[in-house]
Formats: sequence, C-alpha cells, structure tokens
Amino acid sequence: MGDRIVVATVTRNRPVMLGRLLDSLARITPPEDTELDFIVVENAETLSLAPPAATLPGPLHLLNEPELGIPFARNRALDSALEMGADWLVFVDDDETVRPDWLAELHAGAVRAGADLAAGPVVPVAPDGALTRSEQAMMDYYTRMAEERQTRMAAQMAPRDLPTNNWICRLAAAREVGLRFDEALRMTGGSDTRLSRQAVEAGLRTGWIAAAVVEEEMPRARLTAGYLFRRAKSQTLAKIEFEYRAKGKPILGKALFHILAKGGGGALRWLAGLVTGSDTRLRGVRSLGVAAGWAQAALGGRSRLYDRVIGS
Repeated sequence: MGDRIVVATVTRNRPVMLGRLLDSLARITPPEDTELDFIVVENAETLSLAPPAATLPGPLHLLNEPELGIPFARNRALDSALEMGADWLVFVDDDETVRPDWLAELHAGAVRAGADLAAGPVVPVAPDGALTRSEQAMMDYYTRMAEERQTRMAAQMAPRDLPTNNWICRLAAAREVGLRFDEALRMTGGSDTRLSRQAVEAGLRTGWIAAAVVEEEMPRARLTAGYLFRRAKSQTLAKIEFEYRAKGKPILGKALFHILAKGGGGALRWLAGLVTGSDTRLRGVRSLGVAAGWAQAALGGRSRLYDRVIGS
C-alpha cells in the first residue's frame, strides 16, 4: 500500500451543507495505491453528528472539539491524522463539494511538484432558484474574483497564502517544523494563512494544483454588498492580528495610510460604478471594507468573523 491520506473537514451548525460535502466525497475516485481515512470535527460542546447515509471510500471518524474556534478544530484534525500515522492531511470546507477527480488531482499534483503544502481552486456556485439582479451581480463579482485569484496563484512559484478550503499537507514536513494552527486567532479567521506563511518561512515547498477543483455554494446571505463589506473588514482585522499585533509591530501609521488610500479609492470606485457597472462598484465596497478594518484596528478592534454561522 502506498500513501495514507486523511481527508478532514471542520463543521459547526451546518448539517445540510456538510451532508452535501460527504455525498460528493462518496463519489470521488481514490488516488491509485493509497489508503483513505475521513475525519469530521464538530466544533461544539458535544458531538451531535450522525454517520452519513453515503458510503465513503474509507473509514469515517466523527470527532468533537468542544473548545470553540476554527484553529482548535483544525488542530484536532491535524493531531488525529498524525496519530493515525498518515502521510498526507487534506482539508476541505464543510460548505463545499468536490469533483470526482479532485483528490486524485490534488495528491498527484503535490507529489509531482514535491510540495510539502499545496492548494487548489475554489469555484463559487450560485444557490438554487432564480437570483435577483443584485444577487446575480454579486455572483458575477465572486466568479471574476475567483478567476483572478486562480491566475495569480498559478503564476507564483511558491505561493504563501494557502487557505484550508482546498489544501494538502505532507505530515512528515508538518511534524518536522512543528506546524500548528494559531489558537490565538480563535474567531478572527486567518489561522490557515498564518500557518502557510510559517511553512514558507521554515523552508517548506508550497505549490498550486490548478486541476484540483472544489465548488462552493454561495448562500444568499453572502450575495449582498453589506456582506462583502463586512467580510473585507473582518479579513483585514485578521491580517492585522497576525502580521502586526502578534509581532509587536505598530499599526497607527499603516492604518492612517490605508484608511486614506483604500477609503478614498473605494469611494471613487463606488461612485464610478454607478456609471460603469456593478463590478467597479463592488470593488469599491470591498476597498471601503478594508479601510474600515484598518480604522477599527486603530481603535483596538479585533475580527469576530466566525462568531456567526452562515449557511445551514
């Protein structure tokens, strides 16, 4: 038998979405000459998950992590995979679905590239039913942003920002350099980004596997300019947390610059978008969210991105 791969996801109060993910995992074509295990970590006081109806191509381990916060749940999966003696740990989000060839492409791509840590594209998918005009504009925006990100990541020799929404890690390398998700970033988001940057700083090889595609259904709650603004603000606060505060760097000077640059640029884009179209306007909304994040950070604020569960 060749490599042992653990496919993991963490979940909190999204049983419908989790069910769709598990159904899609049941239909994957396993990589040749590998052994698969699956882990679902429920981030809640007690374990409430029931075994799914779908039969997965390997044992399913339902685990509970009572300490609330995504990095705690991710570390539970990481520790479990290490205890199992697995060669690779794969993460996918509970609000995504995977294509049948996804895992085979992800594993083969990482092996071929000699990568210790790698990731692949996430394609946004519209929710069921007809969309309003504003919701369609948001879907178009998310699709363009995903395409731009794929192009950007494919051009990088050693990408450093690899989120766990479509992610594979060689566990021997993780063990060697002591990779862990930062539990100080309990609700802010960004613990996966911080881990990937630490991997690069430790000399691990990173990669981008363009052929390993997962799909993410966008709940209608995300198809609003307000959500785009709030997410940009929270992501900015999370970035400030691990790039500045955790390293003891001052932020006031940077905050003033970004408030003026992003705020002014965002306002101009928003106004121009009233004439040129929704894409320019929504890019302006995102810039305004970034400016708001810097302003909130300057006043001592911190991200609470994952306080609220979006989806079902």
